[in-house]
Amino acid sequence: MSYAVHFAASILACYLTAQVLAVSTWTWRAPRVAIVCWQAVGLALGLSAMGLPMAVGLAAYHRPTGSACSPSSPT
Repeated sequence: MSYAVHFAASILACYLTAQVLAVSTWTWRAPRVAIVCWQAVGLALGLSAMGLPMAVGLAAYHRPTGSACSPSSPT
């Protein structure tokens, strides 16, 4: 369940970061950096939004959402 908590915390952090970016004034002076920041927030939000349901669904099986181990190797 710690994976789900991590994904939920990431979603919350993305939401708070988006709120700060929306009202900031430096974005008018550096639009390219602002676009990169918005893209990073959007990517993190999208991946966390997909990972949270997977983590909750796999919590009953005590399996992580992404594993580097092959299915045949012991965990």
